[in-house]
Amino acid sequence: MVVYLKITANTKEVVDGLNTIKAKIPKLSNMMVRKAAEIMRDSLRKSVSETRFTHSTGYLKTHINIKPGKARGRRNLYYVTMPYYAWAVERGRMPGKWPPPPHGRVRGGVKLANWARSAGLPWRALRRSIGEKGTRPRPFMRRGITMGVKQIRSEMEKMLKKSIKKK
Repeated sequence: MVVYLKITANTKEVVDGLNTIKAKIPKLSNMMVRKAAEIMRDSLRKSVSETRFTHSTGYLKTHINIKPGKARGRRNLYYVTMPYYAWAVERGRMPGKWPPPPHGRVRGGVKLANWARSAGLPWRALRRSIGEKGTRPRPFMRRGITMGVKQIRSEMEKMLKKSIKKK
């Protein structure tokens, strides 16, 4: 059985609707990009809080932020920023690679010494242990990005539907 449907539309209404959407696109795209960056930041923060750490100061979670960026030919660009050691948390540290000392040019050792102090550990012993044994990876980025992409898709659909319904 074959069913034929005849679909007709008032051309003027379609053109008016498309012109309305076209006028809203720049503002809507700026809003969508900003919202997507906020969703990604929040999903990464949530992923960090769900990751099991032996002792956490909360610094990594609170310092995942978004900042506006500039690139040639792009008006609305945002970066998700994280502390420099996020990759060491994500991938772990191999044995034989010592963390930086808490003095000198690299600031990473200061954060490690502060963390050791808050955990009640001697920082020299902690630094030696990390250098000899390494650290286990605590993956949080892939899970956070996956959660964020799903949420971004649903949020963008809602924003588009809402903007189309408005006149």
